[in-house]
Amino acid sequence: MGSVFDLVLRRLVQGHPEQLLLLLFGPNAPTFVRTADSSLPQSERRADAILVVEARGERFAVEVELQAQADPDFARRLLDYTVRVHLREGMPVLPVAVFLVPEAEGTVPPYTFACAGRQVLSFDFQVVRL
Repeated sequence: MGSVFDLVLRRLVQGHPEQLLLLLFGPNAPTFVRTADSSLPQSERRADAILVVEARGERFAVEVELQAQADPDFARRLLDYTVRVHLREGMPVLPVAVFLVPEAEGTVPPYTFACAGRQVLSFDFQVVRL
């Protein structure tokens, strides 16, 4: 029964996006432009290392990414890996970027973005410079 309810509501929302925006934001609703693809594919990505550890009674995963060259999307990729590890392992994740050479350093933490005047995301990660 839940899946039928979900399907009906999804169709209703997709068919009437302007009304959904009014419901969510009231009279200051943003202007609807287009509907984007709602599928969220999971690509086959591999982290450099994921270590499950324990410190002071807390068990967590350490997600290590080794970076040898500049990558403007590095922080976004690290965020993606961190969320995937958290969802799969069901535990907190400490992301660690290891910059192997000075030229490898890209976006410095925190990686943030805002939308409609609201801070939506602030993602921090540990940096080790070799």
